Amino acid sequence: PPPAGKRILIERVKFLWKRVKFLHKVSIRNILRYKKRMVMMILGVGGCTALLLTGFGIRDSIQHILDYQYDEIEIYDCSVSFRQALSPSEREAFLAAHSDEVSGAAFLHVSAMDLTAGGKTLSVNTVVFEEGPEGFIDLHRGEERLPWPGPGETVIDYRLAMDCGLKKGDAVTLRDPELREVTLTVSGIFDNYIYDYAFICADTFREQWGTVPEGKTAYLNLAEGAEPHAAAASILSDGNVAAVNLLADMAERVGSMLSSMNYVVLIVLVCAGALAFIVLYNLTNITINERRREIATLKVLGFYPAESAAYVFRENMVLTGISALAGLPMGYALLWYVMRQIKISSFYFGCHAAPLSYVLSVALTFVFAAVVALLLCFKLEKIDMADSLKAIE
Repeated sequence: PPPAGKRILIERVKFLWKRVKFLHKVSIRNILRYKKRMVMMILGVGGCTALLLTGFGIRDSIQHILDYQYDEIEIYDCSVSFRQALSPSEREAFLAAHSDEVSGAAFLHVSAMDLTAGGKTLSVNTVVFEEGPEGFIDLHRGEERLPWPGPGETVIDYRLAMDCGLKKGDAVTLRDPELREVTLTVSGIFDNYIYDYAFICADTFREQWGTVPEGKTAYLNLAEGAEPHAAAASILSDGNVAAVNLLADMAERVGSMLSSMNYVVLIVLVCAGALAFIVLYNLTNITINERRREIATLKVLGFYPAESAAYVFRENMVLTGISALAGLPMGYALLWYVMRQIKISSFYFGCHAAPLSYVLSVALTFVFAAVVALLLCFKLEKIDMADSLKAIE
């Protein structure tokens, strides 16, 4: 049998309670009368909202890395690999020969080296520069702009720092394929999502090796109005150019690789809907069966079907709202945990949920609740007034 009603805290606030409509007072009392059911609904429906936010958050975290990487961090248009390192005069000749396609260039040494720190050894793309490649790479951590490293220093990406347990001021060792080593101090940690990078100034190698690795790579910004693929073909025709990589093409390839993650998001959303439907349907069904005489009495008193349904489902909608709000922080915590478990070589996804994802999570939770209410409306209409009123408690 249903538990007896009790006075609730809000009743003691006289000026507020007397302004609440009678049927709304009944709904508030009923919500607090069935405490176990209220907790079950908050956990179940809140779990639905949490799963929805997790699903949308996974999508946001994955989709946005392309924008972050290729619009905010790597802001050059293409990279060029040369067969032989260029002298200063050869660099000027190269830029003059392609002045119609290229508006700016940064000549660098880029190679894979082994970074050892914290008892781990990981491969990292080492970028050695004479002058910081401003306008080609944007080093930042959140909103904070990072300075380019000086002699004996390096700036590494966040995923690399996290994997090796590094922080600013820690020492690391880099070893090239010829087993030459250079010891560095981490001067900064920057945001990066695709591959691992360590930026080092050329003076570091002059001091420790007595020589600087040959610069066989250039980051290029294309001239305004230049067609990327035509410009790449023109640059590739140069006899000393081994390869040209357009960042737009690379972003497209990475995007196609990550598109399969959309199926994971879809599965999470379907599971969230199933959870909400099962919880809401079962708890509402129990409520209707327990309160058949109460609902029949409303019908006898002349309540219209819509009014009877509103009387029953108003409580569900209030609890759904409370559950959805409770599910948002649970969803973000679950998203943070899930993104920490997704470990794909060369990718760091971070943890990001767009404001629209919060709105959609709450809205879809209410949609699931409305669908359940619509299905159970037919059950309310089938309650026989005479049989329900004659039933023994």
